[in-house]
Amino acid sequence: MPLNTAEYYDPKIGKWTEISRMNQCRFGVGCAVLHDMVYAVGGTDGTNLKTVERYDPELNTWTMVASMSTARFVSLFFKIAESILQ
Repeated sequence: MPLNTAEYYDPKIGKWTEISRMNQCRFGVGCAVLHDMVYAVGGTDGTNLKTVERYDPELNTWTMVASMSTARFVSLFFKIAESILQ
């Protein structure tokens, strides 16, 4: 079931805390961290998604950023040399 909720884990206290909601419900989303921002990439809401959102932990906000050219579902994303690769 696609959700738009997200949580932050604080290992110092061993607790999860809900953060602001994403703009789009997603399931099977890929995530990566770049420059202290979290990127939620693709996933599905019943249809595979091209959309990408960026989370700013200082502002506790999600912002839609440039969409991918191809929709992706259950993908692995990682950082290499200051960019996110799929």
